[in-house]
Amino acid sequence: PLSAILFRLISEPRHLCRPALSLHSRSAARALRRMSMLRANFQSFLLGTTASLGAGYYFLHQDIWRSADLLGESLGSMVTASTSKTIALEQRVAKLEGEVAALKATR
Repeated sequence: PLSAILFRLISEPRHLCRPALSLHSRSAARALRRMSMLRANFQSFLLGTTASLGAGYYFLHQDIWRSADLLGESLGSMVTASTSKTIALEQRVAKLEGEVAALKATR
């Protein structure tokens, strides 16, 4: 059976198996080599894909942290500016309310 031949090819060292291969087992060996080449190519593809995805994730993660820091700094400066503007407006409103109260008292 083909599974026994494939098992023998996988389990025994190749240099011991080659002289004893028949025509049928030689075609099985070629099929096994093709499969091992396909497996090697697929493993290389997966390794490259994993490495590129890992690098992409790392750089994306760094970009997100940098942009979050920049947004935090920007929001911090906006809060500071709006706080100072709000305080100035409250002082002006309080001054105007005082003047309006003084005008109403003089009537």
